[in-house]
Amino acid sequence: MFDPDPETGPGPRRSEGPADDRLPPLARVVFYLPAYLIAQLVTAGFAAALWLVATGRQLPDLEAIENELSLAVGLGAAFLPVLLLGTWAFARGLDGRSLEDLGWRLPATSRRTVVETLGASGGALLLLTLWFALGSWGFDVQWSGWATLGPRGVLSVSGLGMMFGGLALAAAAEELAFRGYVFRALKDRGTWASAAGLQAAFFALLHASNPEITAAALANTFLLGLALAALVEVTGSLYAATLVHTLWNFLVALGLPLSGFNSLGLAKITLSGPDGWTGGAYGPEGSWVLTALLVASVFALAPWADRAQPQAAEPEG
Repeated sequence: MFDPDPETGPGPRRSEGPADDRLPPLARVVFYLPAYLIAQLVTAGFAAALWLVATGRQLPDLEAIENELSLAVGLGAAFLPVLLLGTWAFARGLDGRSLEDLGWRLPATSRRTVVETLGASGGALLLLTLWFALGSWGFDVQWSGWATLGPRGVLSVSGLGMMFGGLALAAAAEELAFRGYVFRALKDRGTWASAAGLQAAFFALLHASNPEITAAALANTFLLGLALAALVEVTGSLYAATLVHTLWNFLVALGLPLSGFNSLGLAKITLSGPDGWTGGAYGPEGSWVLTALLVASVFALAPWADRAQPQAAEPEG
């Protein structure tokens, strides 16, 4: 599946770098996550101030902001440069690592980049297709066609491109924070599985304040965090996980709620049935059908992740 690395042998290229033991891994994470949240709030406030100055308009009320996906994506995109700088400072100061050591790089070879691009794209599409196929046993899908593309706004071709780019930047920020810094730090004193489980719990907790949150949504966010961490362990970088995350968000948001936020409205889709099947106002991520698919994904990826872990050197003599 992967090209052999001339230095490390078969398996994905790895460069995790030396860990600095001045602080235990969990302490580093406990310092990092509040800084991550504070940086989000500060970035959102600064972006809102710039928006006011540039447009001279008033911001919509809080409820409108919470239900406006495009604004949420825009704030996520603005946050990435801030996160890159902050994570670099944490990784250098507390861990003795670079951003590349955290997986912030492309796959090692062009062939691997193509393989991971096709695999991640197919995986995201397959997951959503299976969710529709299995879910249709418990809910009805009403398809009314596509919305008319306008010359401006989200529904224009350029608007969709900007939305995809914004979602990619927002997904990259979450992957860098959780499957990059948090996951790598926790692996210093534990297995990839224990580190994946703890970072997934933090990842789910981060989404606990999303609109329309449910028990199923929290469970699925946790499982998604596990699956993406396993994918990072298999591939050795954040690239494939970021692509899966981006494509899932984009495909869902075309016509269904995404993590409690309104869809883009390009596809006119209506789901009728129990919320446990449809996900309700939270979207597919609030569906117990997705839970079963994510559990299967974790079990499918776990053996590959176990195999990809660097082997400890045998003692000499």
